Amino acid sequence: MLVRLAAWADDTWQMRIAYDKCFAHILSSNHVPTPMFKYAISGVQLDWSILGITLDNNLNFEKHISQIVHNANVRAALIVRSFASRDPTILVKAYTTHVRPVLEYCTPVWSPHNIGLIKKLESVQKKFTKKLLSFTNTDSNI
Repeated sequence: MLVRLAAWADDTWQMRIAYDKCFAHILSSNHVPTPMFKYAISGVQLDWSILGITLDNNLNFEKHISQIVHNANVRAALIVRSFASRDPTILVKAYTTHVRPVLEYCTPVWSPHNIGLIKKLESVQKKFTKKLLSFTNTDSNI
C-alpha cells in the first residue's frame, strides 16, 4: 500500500513526499517497545509514533473513551475547586483551555458512532455546565 502511495504522489501528481515527516503510528498505549513491523516508503524507514489511543481486538474504543472521560472529569472538578472567581466567563475559558483538548485529542481516529459513547463524552460538559448554573443562582455577596 505504501508503494502505491509513493507512486501515486510521484507519478500522478508529481509531488515529492517529505519522508522525514512521515511516521507509522501505534494506536494502543499498550504497545511493545520495539514494534515487530518496519514500514518504509521509497526505501526510507519510518519512525514510530505513539498516539496513546486504547482499543480492543474488536476495534472498540470504549475503554479509551472511559479513560478520557475520567481524566476530563478530574480536570473539570479541579477547575471548579481551584478558581476563587465564580465568573462563568472565566470558568468556561478554563474549561475550553484545559478540558476540551483532553476530550478532543485524536477524535478523527476514535470518533464515536455509538450513542452511548457519545452521551458519555457529552456528560463531562453537561456536569460542568450544571455547576456553572448553580454558581449563577447563589448569593452574589460571597
